[in-house]
Amino acid sequence: MTLTERRERAAARKASSVRIEAVHTETRHAVTHGCPQCGAPVYRNLALTGWYQCGAYGADGFARDGRTVAQRPNCSWQGFTGE
Repeated sequence: MTLTERRERAAARKASSVRIEAVHTETRHAVTHGCPQCGAPVYRNLALTGWYQCGAYGADGFARDGRTVAQRPNCSWQGFTGE
């Protein structure tokens, strides 16, 4: 691997880290302020550590807000906090 290739890879890793941290920050904000798409409360999904979903996300019987699909906004927001 040449020096140029190493520098390119290092730059790509740094850019990726910046993007990931931005997503984590956005999700942490959503956890405290509600879904960025529809405003519904955000809940932790226990399947993976740090995974949060909009309360309006999911099929009838699975969405946290208890409304049917016809009654709630069509929201599919999900995010990771990295924690």
